[in-house]
Order: sequence, then C-alpha cells, then structure tokens
Amino acid sequence: EVVEVGTQLVLLVDASEDIFKDGKTGDPRYQEVSNIVTRLVERSTFSPSDDWMAAFAPAAGETIQPIIDWTRDHGAVRNELYIYEPQRGTGETPLNKLLYYGLDSFASPQLDERAQRAMVLFSDGVDNLSSDWIDTATNRANAMNVAINTVLLGDGTAASRSNLERIAVTTSGHFFLLGYLVFTVVAGVEFFIGGDLLIVIFALALGSVF
Repeated sequence: EVVEVGTQLVLLVDASEDIFKDGKTGDPRYQEVSNIVTRLVERSTFSPSDDWMAAFAPAAGETIQPIIDWTRDHGAVRNELYIYEPQRGTGETPLNKLLYYGLDSFASPQLDERAQRAMVLFSDGVDNLSSDWIDTATNRANAMNVAINTVLLGDGTAASRSNLERIAVTTSGHFFLLGYLVFTVVAGVEFFIGGDLLIVIFALALGSVF
C-alpha cells in the first residue's frame, strides 16, 4: 500500500541590512522574495492535506523568528510574506545559524519524518561570521536528507556566490540566479517534489518576476 507522506519546505530569508536594497527587479529584495513565493504558491500543485511549508528570518536581538510556522495553508504563507517587512538593525546573521534553525524546525511533532524535505535560502550570500562553519550545517542537512536550494539576491560577489553554490551543491540542492538566465540555470534540473515538476514551477516563479 502506497502512503502519501507529502513534502516539507522551509523558506529562509536572510534579512540582513542588504535585504532593503533594490534587487534585480528594482523592488526591495525582501519584496522580490515575496513575489517569488506568491508565484510559487499560485502555480504549484501543493496538497493542502500532505504538503507543509514554513518561513523563518532573523529578527532583533540576534534571534531568528518565524514569518509563519509550519502550516499546510499555502495561501497563508504567501500572505504572510506579502506583508512581511524585515526589522532594521538586525545586523549580520551567520548563514550556518540560519540553516541550523531551519533544520531544527523539522523536529516539529506535527511533521511526518518520512516526508521529502528541502529548504530554500534567499540570501545575498555574504557571510563574514560563519563561512568556515557552513560545512557543519550542510553536513547535518545531508544526515537529515534535506536538500538546500539557494537563491542569490542582488548581484553578489565571487565570494558570496561561492557560499551559496557550496551550500546547494554539497546538499544535493540547486543554486539559482535571479534574472533572465534563470531558465538556462535550472533547465533539466530535478527538484524534490514530483520529479522535475516543482523545479519547473520554481523556475517560472523566478522568471515571472522580470
């Protein structure tokens, strides 16, 4: 007997001060994240009975807080990100701390540990605090069978892009660039739901913000 265990997707928004800068679309970067998630939810075939989503971001006091905690109401995820505005003055958040928080969230008792799991990290890739410790987070993700997909916000630098590529590649995830090249970047790549179905949806979501 086949049992549907669904999927679990964590959205991580690296809300450092650069999140307020204009992104590739001309909108502030945090609004670009909202636009992407809106299109992802509207275009996808998430099941309201089996597929869970959550979104987290840094907040004041060097903490990380839910934008919205685990839910199967994908419209609510879209809505919370639509009204989300990062707190100013949060400073830099180590990427490994943000990744660890996302991984810890899978311990929620309402989640089925048999489900397919993944995270999407939206970030400029800048990490002056934990670059040497990123591997500890990616090693844990691999142990938990969680793919981490990364989306570069802004132009980035060689170092910041390398950080995001490293996180994605070492966890069997994928690295995405916002821009007109998004379709060539993701063409033929499989994501974690339904073969390559969600990766196509995700590519459309990314591409349609331009």
